[in-house]
Amino acid sequence: MKPEQFEALVKLARLRETADSVRLVLVDGLSQVEAGERTGRSKQAVYKAVTQARRTMELAQQLCKG
Repeated sequence: MKPEQFEALVKLARLRETADSVRLVLVDGLSQVEAGERTGRSKQAVYKAVTQARRTMELAQQLCKG
């Protein structure tokens, strides 16, 4: 994922508080555990945020195809 795409995703998914963790996973390629350690969040919080972001991406892709 490119940084510009990630910024659009943050707006769509409303990832204000967890955007840094999600960026580390989706853009920088870190594991969810590593992202949580770097940002001080639990792996459950990172998992939930990444899952929300991925669902938002899937929905946006479906809208573009439709």
